[in-house]
This record gives sequence, C-alpha cells and structure tokens, in this order.
Amino acid sequence: MQGDAEKGRDLIKKGIKLKEELGASLYIAAGNCDLGNSYRHFGDHQRAIEIWKLNTLPVYKEELGDHPWTATILHLIADSYKALATESSEDGYAEQADMYCRQALQLRGKLLGFHQDTARSHVFLSDVLVILGKFQLALDELNKALEIQQELLGPQHKITADTVNKITDLLVKIECKNKTKKT
Repeated sequence: MQGDAEKGRDLIKKGIKLKEELGASLYIAAGNCDLGNSYRHFGDHQRAIEIWKLNTLPVYKEELGDHPWTATILHLIADSYKALATESSEDGYAEQADMYCRQALQLRGKLLGFHQDTARSHVFLSDVLVILGKFQLALDELNKALEIQQELLGPQHKITADTVNKITDLLVKIECKNKTKKT
C-alpha cells in the first residue's frame, strides 16, 4: 500500500509541476490540496497541515476569498489537527482544530446558510469541543446541526439519526460529569 501511496504522490507532484508551467496558481493550490490529502489519508497529518497551510490556504484566501473551497481547506486542516489531538497527548492540537473548525463553520454559514454542509460543520465542531471537555458547548452545536438536518433531511434520515445519537451520548457524558462533581 505504501508503494501505491508514493506512486500516487509522484503523479500528484507531476501534475503540480505541469500546473506550475502553466502558471495557474489556483490549480497549483488545488494540486497541493490533493497532495495534502494523500498524506492525510495515510495518517501523516503534520505533513498534510504543512502543505495546506503553506501552499493551499493562502492562495485560496487570496484568489477565492470567501469561497466553499476555502471553507473546505479550513475544515481539512481542522480535521487533521483533530486527528493529532486524539492520537497525541501534546498540547495545542485540539485548540488548533477548534480555531480552524470555527473559521470553516463561519464561512460555510455565511456562504451557504441553512445547508447540510453547515450542519456538518456544527457536528464537527461539537466533536472538537468534546475533546476539549466543553460538553455543553458541544451540545449546543449538535442542536444547531439537528435543527438544520431535521428541516433539510427529515427526522428519519440516517444523518439526522446519527446526530440524535450523538446528542444522547453527550447527555450521558454530561450527566456522568455532573454526578462526579457531586461526589
């Protein structure tokens, strides 16, 4: 599998070089987004974040400004920081995930409004807030997501049901936390 990853990355890098010859900075940035994803897919989140922060995000912000692609790269950076936060005891990863996630959510809310991608961003932020131990804030985000999902997808949709299950699980965590405080 690792050999396939290297072959794939080599092809992505060749594509980036071709785009560099054409001088199309937005397409170069998109190629670097793909390159970052290849590292992310195989668990090298540090490398993925480095590529996205240096080679993709600045170009997207400069050339696209407030755009769904910009929100997506912010989300990908947040997701890799979240993965690092769950894999490592090193400080700062969850806070970075929170910061980038909020930026992505803000942008999606501005661009898309009442939309499933906005709901997805609320759920993702909730996951990060749980890592940070901010259960009530996480619950608030899940409720925002649920409101969107119930209207857009309906109460019986699997995604809506998944959010309801997350809310239930979180309420149990909150209750357990409250019980331990009382004892």
